[in-house]
Amino acid sequence: MNIISSAEKLGIKQGIQQGIEQGMQQGMQQGMQQGIQQGIQQGEATLLLSQLQARFNSIPEEFKKQINEADSEILIHWGICLMKAQSIEEIFQEK
Repeated sequence: MNIISSAEKLGIKQGIQQGIEQGMQQGMQQGMQQGIQQGIQQGEATLLLSQLQARFNSIPEEFKKQINEADSEILIHWGICLMKAQSIEEIFQEK
């Protein structure tokens, strides 16, 4: 027969509560980090779109779609390519 004392029950309950709290805290931290990263990517995309608009006057929809789906590394790469490109197509030839 397995008998659990009141102290053991209390310890188990406290352990479960502590585990839940730690899990929630880690989840919130991960959510915040993901939100920050998404915000950075959106800012980079907005900046690149503004620069392309200023330089080439219009941006084909296919390039807008690529920009909005790209990660930070690619957005930065395209921003650098923008400085050397003679046409908007040149920027998106390389990934």
